[in-house]
Amino acid sequence: MSGRIKDLAALVVFFMLIAVMLPSIASAYGPGYKYGPRYGAYYSDKELDRSKVEKDAKDLLAKVTKDKAWTSLRGVKHIPLLAEKKYIVGDLWKDVDLNKVEIGTYWAGRRGVKVELVFNKEVVGMLWLND
Repeated sequence: MSGRIKDLAALVVFFMLIAVMLPSIASAYGPGYKYGPRYGAYYSDKELDRSKVEKDAKDLLAKVTKDKAWTSLRGVKHIPLLAEKKYIVGDLWKDVDLNKVEIGTYWAGRRGVKVELVFNKEVVGMLWLND
């Protein structure tokens, strides 16, 4: 074999090895790294005080306004919740009265606390609280 063909064959073998090894490397340092289980799953290593989360969520809900509704390509309705009329701090999937929304379950994520918004025992949106 000529030198060029050997170089090309070595290059192909090198890229094949990278393609085989890449998933194991990415899973060690990919989504979820230092945040719990792999593949985007989370666990909270800190305990959140429910009364503080509810108070913070209700305080934020009192300040938010609804922005213009839009529908995703999959047909899901989104109504962004704006704080100070410019920062998106949540999302509604149904147009409901914010004064009648209740605080549902919550959990600590990578960038703060995620709070479910509940109306008539149905989750109708999410609110994002910073730590």
